[in-house]
Amino acid sequence: FGDTTDATTAVELTTDGSAGSGTSNRIVVPTDTAMSVVLNIVVKQAGSANAKQMLRQFVIVNHSGTTSIAGTVAVLGTDSGSAGLATVTTTITANDTNDCIKVEVNGVVATNLRYSAYLVSTEALYPAIP
Repeated sequence: FGDTTDATTAVELTTDGSAGSGTSNRIVVPTDTAMSVVLNIVVKQAGSANAKQMLRQFVIVNHSGTTSIAGTVAVLGTDSGSAGLATVTTTITANDTNDCIKVEVNGVVATNLRYSAYLVSTEALYPAIP
């Protein structure tokens, strides 16, 4: 989860809401593993009924220690929610340095927002044979 207060600074969502730190609060993609992921993000504005949902699907692969998104991140359906949060966005990438999934969000100018994400994944491990 995580919080934003403006539209200009991307904030990484982590398992504990703190700044991303190595592998301690990120979703790790083990070596020689592919993960099929469906990510559901919900955002709520402080002191308001404004809320939004963003649903994404992607495959991320760690091949011999090199982690990348396979293909593109797909938007499932249409993002839904309040018109006041229409400009809220998310970017999903591979953090190759730490072999993790990186989920970033951008908020709304001068608006306090809290995000929570739910991830469902299926993993296939195929280690190299020495």
